[in-house]
Amino acid sequence: MTDILSGIGAWWNGNGPIDHDLFAVVHRAQQAQLDYVVVKYGHPDVEQAFAAGGIRWGTERFVYANDAAGEAAMLANAVDAGAAFAVINAEGGGGFDDSQDAGHAMDELIAMFKGRHPDTPLYASIDTRGGRLGSPYQQVAIARCDGLMPMIYPLAFYEHRPAGYVHSAVGDSLSPIYAAGPIIPIHPTLQAYPNESSGESMGGNDVLEEIRQAAGYTVRSLSFYTIGHATDDEWQQIVNLRRLMQMATPVMTVDTVGAAFERVGAEIRAGATASSIRPGDRDIVKFIAALL
Repeated sequence: MTDILSGIGAWWNGNGPIDHDLFAVVHRAQQAQLDYVVVKYGHPDVEQAFAAGGIRWGTERFVYANDAAGEAAMLANAVDAGAAFAVINAEGGGGFDDSQDAGHAMDELIAMFKGRHPDTPLYASIDTRGGRLGSPYQQVAIARCDGLMPMIYPLAFYEHRPAGYVHSAVGDSLSPIYAAGPIIPIHPTLQAYPNESSGESMGGNDVLEEIRQAAGYTVRSLSFYTIGHATDDEWQQIVNLRRLMQMATPVMTVDTVGAAFERVGAEIRAGATASSIRPGDRDIVKFIAALL
């Protein structure tokens, strides 16, 4: 298996307010120095714009269990066109959650894609809540894909924002994976889009809390859904995450961010002052101040 993703990523799905302002979305990607962008299948102009901006891109399709061959062909065609990786979007619907042959369909889709591009990383975007991780199609994805991209959408899962809802949403999605392994590299997808029914956004503080909670697990990268939906306040938290990773001493990776939050937060709660915190942690203090 080959996993090429790390750091910070984002998704482009064509439905965000600024998605078709290619200058704006590429600028956002460059501002946050994204390591990758997941682009919805069938938008060559967007693919070319990110490539011209120096951003590695991969292709993604919401796949249907009754057309595994067709789905595999489209993903493989996008790799022919320059995609560095491909994402099977089987988050729900498409026949995978209710099909008796979903495991076979997923196996066929992966086999046909790998038949054309054996060395191209293939990821599965799935909803791991509520026992779904044990379903046949998710077990096949775990066994044969190069990484999982579990969806973590707190405001979609807990529309009325009960206390601790971000913590609950992250745990709902990631705890089942880590209880079983983790088996393959994990790349959580975090919410940065408004609630579909109310139009309410997560907001910068709750996106920051998503980062803190998800980074507390052993993950290879964090990606945000989507680059075109995120408010300026939400996107700023993603930019800040990049700055934190670069400025901290030693330079941080995503899987060390959560531990750093906990370490510095504990120091402050124990009475540490700005002057007593080690210089390499002072940027972390600034970054997490809103959470304390």
